[in-house]
Amino acid sequence: MKILFITSSLPFPIHKDGVSLIDNRLLSNATADMEVDMISIGEEKHQDIDSLKATAPRLQRIFCVKNTETWFSKLLNFISVFIYGKALVKNRHLHKTLRQLLQTSSYDMIYASRFPLIYELAGIKKMPPLFLNAIDSYSMLCSSIYEKNGRFREKAKYIFYRRSEKKLLKYATCVNFVSFEDAKYIKSITKHKNIQNITLGIDSKLFFRRLDIEKINNSLLFSGNFAYQPNFDTAKYVAQELFPVICQKHPEAKLYIVGKNPPPIQPDKRIVVTGFVEDISEWYNKTTVFLSPLLHGAGVKNKILEALACGLPVVASSIAVSGISGLVNEEHFLLADTSTEQVQAVERLLSCSSLREKLSENAQSFIQTNYNWDKQVQLYYSEFNTVVKK
Repeated sequence: MKILFITSSLPFPIHKDGVSLIDNRLLSNATADMEVDMISIGEEKHQDIDSLKATAPRLQRIFCVKNTETWFSKLLNFISVFIYGKALVKNRHLHKTLRQLLQTSSYDMIYASRFPLIYELAGIKKMPPLFLNAIDSYSMLCSSIYEKNGRFREKAKYIFYRRSEKKLLKYATCVNFVSFEDAKYIKSITKHKNIQNITLGIDSKLFFRRLDIEKINNSLLFSGNFAYQPNFDTAKYVAQELFPVICQKHPEAKLYIVGKNPPPIQPDKRIVVTGFVEDISEWYNKTTVFLSPLLHGAGVKNKILEALACGLPVVASSIAVSGISGLVNEEHFLLADTSTEQVQAVERLLSCSSLREKLSENAQSFIQTNYNWDKQVQLYYSEFNTVVKK
């Protein structure tokens, strides 16, 4: 099978973001009968390209094309997609490379990573079957944000993305969402006949319970990429609203906010903002409780799966665990949607080591059984074969 991968950025380093993680896993686990070329949007370092090739032996050629998107092109496409159902402004570098490859190579399938790429690929004639890994539903995410802040901007984005998903997803042979909630939602608003729900996996070699790392007593962790608006908003909420209340009963508590692009937090000696860290698994293993009371969002939260895999007790809102099939409150984690419930859940865990141990053991078993990368990759390639045969 010969596949052309088109990605919104080079999937390296592997933990750059959740999308890169999926793409990297698919590339590094390609079977011996496969041949893969890639078009990646964005200028990349030569050492990263070489490193990616070293980890993905079936990857033959990588073409990095310039990102030509501007605020003006975004606005024009916003209008044109809404009115005509197609994007008027496209990445000329991407399309030049794509045309050349389609003319000179015979691909069995195109794999495109992330929903925005459908704007580029919709309507191209004589194109091989297209597997679109949309990851999340953008309209579902914007709807969630709008419900919380009531801003007109978010409502407008929700209307736009809902129309985009209804109009453009039909151009893909198969569309995948990592959350069953997102897949269910898309099925309800479109007539697409091949919507899949292949979820994420966890690398057990990277994320596991490490007994050699000493725990920081009464420590709370919230992590993520804070360029993602739900993470940014929730970090401020945790630091400004939840943590001060928790400290009333546990004055010795510490809060660690870990991840790149952190929000501005008012100085407090009990709050540590680390920024980007090389090894997030170390933080899952050294802290006492993982706190994820997301206020809005969509899709599957990779950080929840990673924390569970490391045996770190989790307190999460319904939104944070939405899409994680099989997760049971009081067995694998503690569900808490209001600020009062969240404070109480944290206090329960800080005060009861037996509860922490119970959740830790159950969570590790849950991840090992249900979120194994080998299993998910096999599901992807099984679906690829189905798409090609169609």
